[in-house]
Amino acid sequence: MLEWTNPNCPFVQKHYGSGNMQSLQKSAASDGVVWLTINSTNSKSSEFTPAAKMQSWFQGQGAQPAGWLVDGDGKVGKLYGAKTTPHMFIVNPAGNLIYQGAHRRQTLGRSGRCENSQELRTSGTR
Repeated sequence: MLEWTNPNCPFVQKHYGSGNMQSLQKSAASDGVVWLTINSTNSKSSEFTPAAKMQSWFQGQGAQPAGWLVDGDGKVGKLYGAKTTPHMFIVNPAGNLIYQGAHRRQTLGRSGRCENSQELRTSGTR
């Protein structure tokens, strides 16, 4: 499971504040799923969160991903076409992307994403 996140996104805050994301992480781990949380916020953005602060944020939230990645240059985000937070991708054991999903525009509001949450410039390549 790949979860794109940004601690500054109000929708990420909602899911972590309610314990929803932590519950999913715990349940996935008990089922043998490896959960990787990725923050692809551009390192030049005012919302960029360096690794030490990400670690502190995860601990404060009680998050339980198997691992996490700060993707400040957006390379991983671009590979998957991640554009929103939270944005979820499921990769099967063979390495195939079998699901990707994000909140719908109706849930997020007019823009359909957390503005400035992930300043990714996707090339359309996956």
